[in-house]
Amino acid sequence: MEELVNPQEAMFVFVLPIHISINERPNHYEATRFGWEVSENNRMLSPVYAVGIVNEIFQTSYEILNWQITATDRNVWEFISPNHPNPEIFEPLQNLNWRNIIMQAEAHWKFGNYLIVEFDGNGRFRIVRGSRNRDWNNCI
Repeated sequence: MEELVNPQEAMFVFVLPIHISINERPNHYEATRFGWEVSENNRMLSPVYAVGIVNEIFQTSYEILNWQITATDRNVWEFISPNHPNPEIFEPLQNLNWRNIIMQAEAHWKFGNYLIVEFDGNGRFRIVRGSRNRDWNNCI
């Protein structure tokens, strides 16, 4: 079984359901970065990363440098990663088990909504977007 996600540094992570876009976009990066309604406050989070998840299974992860409006919709954003359009995978979040985190916001997640998770770098996380409960939880 995959190791549970437990970053060793404080960070915010967009947990993005890409089960539909993975079939519509040319690669994992495009499927993960494109087409999200993101508030101004959430676009300002730092340091911030994104993981693409399909059926609760990790697919990919990237650092987010900034956000830009998509060409198709004024309310939809896409992120830009270092070395865009050919970014490197963000290794510290690669191949980890996100189930314990998704379970904390399962109702929100089941409707195809993304989550924002804050990690404190000391073994704890809390859901910033996707749950009314903002309490800290243990990663492991």
